[in-house]
Amino acid sequence: MPDTAAGLVAELGKLLAPLEQSLQTADGMSALFTELGLPLPAEVRTEPQVVAAAAAAATAISQVPPLTAALVVAIAAGDEVAVAAALAQLAPKATDAFQKTFDVASKVKAAFESIPGLAAELAEIVADAWLSRAPKTVAARWLTERGLNAP
Repeated sequence: MPDTAAGLVAELGKLLAPLEQSLQTADGMSALFTELGLPLPAEVRTEPQVVAAAAAAATAISQVPPLTAALVVAIAAGDEVAVAAALAQLAPKATDAFQKTFDVASKVKAAFESIPGLAAELAEIVADAWLSRAPKTVAARWLTERGLNAP
Protein backbone atom coordinates (compact mmCIF):
# COMPACT_ATOMS: atom_id res chain seq x y z
CA MET A 1 0.00 0.00 0.00
CA PRO A 2 2.74 2.56 0.79
CA ASP A 3 4.17 2.15 -2.72
CA THR A 4 0.75 2.74 -4.27
CA ALA A 5 -0.02 5.75 -2.09
CA ALA A 6 3.42 7.25 -2.69
CA GLY A 7 3.01 6.69 -6.42
CA LEU A 8 -0.37 8.39 -6.48
CA VAL A 9 0.89 11.38 -4.52
CA ALA A 10 3.97 11.68 -6.76
CA GLU A 11 1.75 11.63 -9.85
CA LEU A 12 -0.41 14.42 -8.41
CA GLY A 13 2.67 16.60 -8.12
CA LYS A 14 3.70 15.80 -11.71
CA LEU A 15 0.16 16.36 -13.00
CA LEU A 16 0.07 19.95 -11.79
CA ALA A 17 3.32 21.13 -13.45
CA PRO A 18 1.85 21.52 -16.98
CA LEU A 19 -1.20 23.32 -15.57
CA GLU A 20 1.02 25.74 -13.64
CA GLN A 21 3.04 26.44 -16.79
CA SER A 22 -0.08 26.96 -18.90
CA LEU A 23 -1.52 29.49 -16.48
CA GLN A 24 1.64 31.61 -16.38
CA THR A 25 1.08 33.28 -19.77
CA ALA A 26 -1.86 34.39 -21.89
CA ASP A 27 -0.66 32.16 -24.74
CA GLY A 28 -0.30 29.17 -22.43
CA MET A 29 -3.76 29.74 -21.01
CA SER A 30 -5.17 30.10 -24.51
CA ALA A 31 -3.58 26.80 -25.56
CA LEU A 32 -4.95 25.09 -22.44
CA PHE A 33 -8.52 26.25 -23.03
CA THR A 34 -8.27 25.43 -26.75
CA GLU A 35 -7.16 21.91 -25.78
CA LEU A 36 -10.23 21.72 -23.51
CA GLY A 37 -12.45 22.69 -26.45
CA LEU A 38 -13.00 26.35 -25.55
CA PRO A 39 -10.75 28.66 -27.58
CA LEU A 40 -10.26 32.02 -25.86
CA PRO A 41 -10.61 35.22 -27.86
CA ALA A 42 -8.01 37.92 -27.12
CA GLU A 43 -10.49 39.99 -25.11
CA VAL A 44 -10.97 37.05 -22.74
CA ARG A 45 -7.37 35.88 -22.31
CA THR A 46 -6.13 39.45 -21.73
CA GLU A 47 -9.01 40.53 -19.45
CA PRO A 48 -7.34 41.78 -16.23
CA GLN A 49 -9.42 39.60 -13.88
CA VAL A 50 -8.65 36.51 -15.97
CA VAL A 51 -4.93 37.34 -16.02
CA ALA A 52 -4.89 37.96 -12.25
CA ALA A 53 -6.81 34.75 -11.51
CA ALA A 54 -4.46 32.73 -13.74
CA ALA A 55 -1.39 34.20 -12.00
CA ALA A 56 -2.87 33.45 -8.57
CA ALA A 57 -3.68 29.89 -9.63
CA ALA A 58 -0.19 29.33 -11.04
CA THR A 59 1.36 30.59 -7.81
CA ALA A 60 -0.90 28.38 -5.69
CA ILE A 61 -0.23 25.35 -7.88
CA SER A 62 3.54 25.90 -7.63
CA GLN A 63 3.33 25.32 -3.88
CA VAL A 64 1.87 21.83 -4.19
CA PRO A 65 4.64 19.70 -5.81
CA PRO A 66 7.23 20.25 -3.04
CA LEU A 67 4.62 19.26 -0.49
CA THR A 68 3.66 16.15 -2.45
CA ALA A 69 7.37 15.25 -2.58
CA ALA A 70 7.59 15.55 1.22
CA LEU A 71 4.53 13.34 1.58
CA VAL A 72 6.02 10.73 -0.77
CA VAL A 73 9.19 10.62 1.35
CA ALA A 74 7.16 10.24 4.55
CA ILE A 75 5.02 7.46 3.06
CA ALA A 76 8.07 5.64 1.72
CA ALA A 77 9.70 5.84 5.15
CA GLY A 78 6.56 4.49 6.80
CA ASP A 79 6.69 7.35 9.27
CA GLU A 80 3.06 7.92 10.30
CA VAL A 81 3.83 11.13 12.19
CA ALA A 82 5.67 12.56 9.18
CA VAL A 83 2.81 11.44 6.89
CA ALA A 84 0.29 13.25 9.08
CA ALA A 85 2.46 16.38 9.20
CA ALA A 86 2.98 16.31 5.43
CA LEU A 87 -0.75 15.85 4.83
CA ALA A 88 -1.52 18.72 7.20
CA GLN A 89 0.71 20.97 5.10
CA LEU A 90 -0.43 19.64 1.74
CA ALA A 91 -4.21 19.62 2.21
CA PRO A 92 -4.78 23.39 2.55
CA LYS A 93 -2.31 24.21 -0.22
CA ALA A 94 -3.89 21.68 -2.59
CA THR A 95 -7.36 22.99 -1.73
CA ASP A 96 -6.21 26.54 -2.38
CA ALA A 97 -4.64 25.53 -5.71
CA PHE A 98 -7.82 23.82 -6.89
CA GLN A 99 -10.03 26.69 -5.72
CA LYS A 100 -7.85 29.22 -7.52
CA THR A 101 -7.89 27.08 -10.66
CA PHE A 102 -11.69 27.00 -10.43
CA ASP A 103 -11.61 30.80 -10.06
CA VAL A 104 -9.81 31.01 -13.42
CA ALA A 105 -12.69 29.16 -15.04
CA SER A 106 -15.18 31.48 -13.34
CA LYS A 107 -13.30 34.59 -14.52
CA VAL A 108 -13.06 33.20 -18.06
CA LYS A 109 -16.80 32.54 -18.04
CA ALA A 110 -17.51 36.06 -16.78
CA ALA A 111 -15.20 37.54 -19.42
CA PHE A 112 -17.02 35.62 -22.16
CA GLU A 113 -20.36 36.85 -20.85
CA SER A 114 -19.17 40.47 -20.89
CA ILE A 115 -18.27 40.46 -24.58
CA PRO A 116 -20.69 42.87 -26.28
CA GLY A 117 -22.97 41.14 -28.74
CA LEU A 118 -22.33 37.67 -27.44
CA ALA A 119 -25.36 35.66 -28.38
CA ALA A 120 -27.35 34.17 -25.52
CA GLU A 121 -26.94 30.76 -27.12
CA LEU A 122 -23.14 31.05 -27.06
CA ALA A 123 -23.26 32.20 -23.42
CA GLU A 124 -25.29 29.09 -22.61
CA ILE A 125 -22.78 26.86 -24.43
CA VAL A 126 -19.92 28.43 -22.48
CA ALA A 127 -21.77 27.97 -19.18
CA ASP A 128 -22.63 24.36 -20.00
CA ALA A 129 -19.03 23.62 -21.01
CA TRP A 130 -17.74 25.14 -17.80
CA LEU A 131 -20.26 23.30 -15.63
CA SER A 132 -19.66 19.97 -17.37
CA ARG A 133 -15.93 20.14 -16.66
CA ALA A 134 -16.16 21.46 -13.10
CA PRO A 135 -16.15 18.91 -10.27
CA LYS A 136 -19.73 18.00 -9.40
CA THR A 137 -19.59 19.46 -5.89
CA VAL A 138 -18.11 22.73 -7.16
CA ALA A 139 -20.67 22.97 -9.96
CA ALA A 140 -23.51 22.25 -7.51
CA ARG A 141 -22.24 24.95 -5.14
CA TRP A 142 -21.93 27.44 -8.01
CA LEU A 143 -25.49 26.73 -9.13
CA THR A 144 -26.83 26.93 -5.57
CA GLU A 145 -25.10 30.29 -5.01
CA ARG A 146 -27.00 31.61 -8.03
CA GLY A 147 -30.35 30.22 -6.93
CA LEU A 148 -30.36 27.52 -9.58
CA ASN A 149 -30.98 23.81 -9.12
CA ALA A 150 -28.03 21.46 -9.27
CA PRO A 151 -28.44 18.45 -11.57
